[in-house]
Amino acid sequence: MSNNIAFLFGAGVSQRSLIGTEELTSKIFEATNIVHLSSRYLEMENPKRFDSLDIRDYVPKVKELFNIIQNSVHDHYLYKKRGLNYEDMYYLINALYDDESGEYVNPIISKYCDDFRTQYRDLFKTKYPLIGEISLMDLTREALNYIQDIVIMCLDKPNASIEHLKFLAEVDSAKSISKINIFTLNHDVLIENFFKKIDAFSDGFHSDGYGHRIWSPENFNKRISLLKLHGSINWYRILGKDYYEDRIGIYEQPQRNGDRPLMLIGSFNKLHAYSRSINFDLQCLFAKQLSESDDLIISGYSFGDQGINSRIINWVLASRN
Repeated sequence: MSNNIAFLFGAGVSQRSLIGTEELTSKIFEATNIVHLSSRYLEMENPKRFDSLDIRDYVPKVKELFNIIQNSVHDHYLYKKRGLNYEDMYYLINALYDDESGEYVNPIISKYCDDFRTQYRDLFKTKYPLIGEISLMDLTREALNYIQDIVIMCLDKPNASIEHLKFLAEVDSAKSISKINIFTLNHDVLIENFFKKIDAFSDGFHSDGYGHRIWSPENFNKRISLLKLHGSINWYRILGKDYYEDRIGIYEQPQRNGDRPLMLIGSFNKLHAYSRSINFDLQCLFAKQLSESDDLIISGYSFGDQGINSRIINWVLASRN
């Protein structure tokens, strides 16, 4: 008789080796020593040296946008008895960006955007009049890029300790367990590093022989499987044979390119993303593997993702042996 066990990991699992949500939120909101260079947001010593290169003043403007939004929603999060974190901020700004770009149109948000432009006109001016003003869509897009870049910077630590994951080796050694399904909401690569030398491990990627490991939802035939439900700091879109070939992959060697990795940040905006591309594959696999699991152990997760919560509730209510 099979005995399948599943784990669901949230940010708290990686906090010991990397950074916690509260600390990461402070780092993002404070924007200390952050500069905008070559379309990226980087941490540099003596950032004043680079002021002349950020001709649109994106860093101070993004920081001011954060302050405006925090003041607008402060009472709501006070009522919720918790502070606004960086994922909340990403969700709120993403709602403005989606409305401005036409991705999702909401009349209430459209009205807020119109009022915002009127009330904060100076925010759109640049230091060089000849460049012209930036738009609200530009500002919100850059704010989203800023948040993602700082998250990546804080999580991309190749030498981070994986000692806290040693318990997984004990689980792996248990002969009574048939299958181990690991679901993580974290973007870091700590779990992959831990299982690097274990053959019976699959993360859904396989080598294409050209320096990439390409995603395939059929590539889960090992005893231990890992689903990264919110993407990863090392997942990228990789050029296929033509424009329409949507290949998601991992570079086997570090690359210098202008792409940002495929990660889901935010809160309720993730529900829309779950129906697209690799995220849809992941959600289907999550539902399937969870339904095949006899036990679910949850660690470090604050139950802030409604889509994930729904899957868990469905699993709990389903009949099992």
